[in-house]
Amino acid sequence: MEVRGVRMPSGLGSMSLPMKYYIGRPRGHNQPVTPTHRFDGDMSDTAAVEAWINALPR
Repeated sequence: MEVRGVRMPSGLGSMSLPMKYYIGRPRGHNQPVTPTHRFDGDMSDTAAVEAWINALPR
């Protein structure tokens, strides 16, 4: 993605603006990605996350 950097007139900061858009993109503007496989358990439970990953279809 091409990004254009812009300095604020105050000189106190800057921001980056993406300069590309997608034609025919199935997902709308500012619409989050819907995961194919969703983990609804406790993310801090490493064993549960590993078991969930191992159970995913390959």
